[in-house]
Amino acid sequence: WSVSVEDAIATVDLDKKNILKLIEDGPGFHAINTGVSKRIMSWFLSTSESYGYEILNQGGMSPHCPRVVAKIGDLLMEANERKRALALFDEGVKVARSNSTISTDDGAYILLIRGVLHRWEGNSSLALQNFEECSKILKKVKAWKTADGSTCLRQMALVKEKNGDLKGAIKIMEESKKFREETSTLN
Repeated sequence: WSVSVEDAIATVDLDKKNILKLIEDGPGFHAINTGVSKRIMSWFLSTSESYGYEILNQGGMSPHCPRVVAKIGDLLMEANERKRALALFDEGVKVARSNSTISTDDGAYILLIRGVLHRWEGNSSLALQNFEECSKILKKVKAWKTADGSTCLRQMALVKEKNGDLKGAIKIMEESKKFREETSTLN
C-alpha cells in the first residue's frame, strides 16, 4: 500500500490547490508521502504490538492467543523490528507455557516463528531448540503433516546446513518433501 497526497480529497478545491502547491514548492510529494506512510506504519505496528501484550497480560487464555501473538511478531519482523518481535515471542511462549496453550498447534506455531527469528539472528542452538519443541508438539496434536510441520522441517534443515551438517540437512529436506507430496502441498 502507499500514500498519495496528490490524490487527497478536500472539501474546498482552493484549499487542496494551495496545499498541493505548498508541498510541491516545499519538501515535495515523495517526501510527504513517505513521511505519512512511515507514521502510519509506526502507529500500526505499535498498536498491534500493544494489543499482543494486552492479550498476554490478560493471561492469554484464548487457545489462539499464541498464533495471534506470532502473527503480530511476523509483522514486526517484516518491518525489521526483530528485537521487538523476539521480546513479544518470548512473552508469548512464557504465557503459553503457564496456561498450557503451548501444547496446541498454535503454541507450536509461536515456537516455530520464534525459531525462525533466532535462526535469522544467527543463534542456531536456540533456533533448533524451538524447532525441536515445535515438532514434538505438532506430532503430539496430530498436526505434523501440515504446512507448519513442513516449515519446521525446512527450518531445521537450514540450521543443520548452516552448522555444516549437510547430510542431516538433506535427510530432513527429503522427509519434508515426502510428506508434502503425501499431502499434496508440494509447491
